[in-house]
Amino acid sequence: MNTLDKIKGRCKIDDITGCWLWTGAMSGGRFPRIYAPKYGKNGAKCTTQTGARAVWQAKTGKAIPPGFRVFHKACTNDACVNPAHLDCGPTEAWGKQLQKTGAWADQPTRILANQAIGRARSAASIEIAREICASSDTGLALAARYGISRSVVSKIRRGQLRSITAVINPFAGLMK
Repeated sequence: MNTLDKIKGRCKIDDITGCWLWTGAMSGGRFPRIYAPKYGKNGAKCTTQTGARAVWQAKTGKAIPPGFRVFHKACTNDACVNPAHLDCGPTEAWGKQLQKTGAWADQPTRILANQAIGRARSAASIEIAREICASSDTGLALAARYGISRSVVSKIRRGQLRSITAVINPFAGLMK
């Protein structure tokens, strides 16, 4: 019996959706944890890993490339490990899938966390944004003064740089 058959044997099959709902160990009560071969430089060593990764590697017999992730493409059930419902691709493909399904839409804690990450990565600080909003200088002059691009200056003035706008207006981005 191969690894995929063993995994399927530990699942409850949903006749309507075709989901293989994992009945074993779960992380956070939502995400399957499966002890299965993890392919790498030294062959296939068994480790505990996320259900989606374990199933993908059991299906393909290959390691997941660096920068790639395994994600649901045909369902949104975190407990599903049906290989037909999974896809493997770069993080950008996973982000597009999340956007398409709306899986993380309208979640204020995620929105606020992402805005904080954006602020940390941004060349424009909150203080700079406040000075830009209060200034009557040209965008070109402000960009040169603060060492940022003209498009960032323009986005700040229009209230479209979401990471900064969220601090100036704490309710920005929480509603459609």
